[in-house]
Amino acid sequence: MCRVRLLVLAVIMSLMMMGGALAASAQTMPGAPTCGPWQQEWHTSESGWPYFWWWRWCINYSVAPEYQNWYVEWAGWEWG
Repeated sequence: MCRVRLLVLAVIMSLMMMGGALAASAQTMPGAPTCGPWQQEWHTSESGWPYFWWWRWCINYSVAPEYQNWYVEWAGWEWG
């Protein structure tokens, strides 16, 4: 029962953070990178607890094409 509550709380917090992150990414400045929506990469700790990393793909058009202008932006992690 406790794990179910933790899972529900984690989902609610994730949705709230995702909404704020999406609103912030909608405001682009000239020369700023263009990024996709935030994603979650899930893992299991050595002790068996689930956690995830926030990440998204970004591209920076101000970088010359001969250089790699795609990259992954990592925002942090949370317990699942």
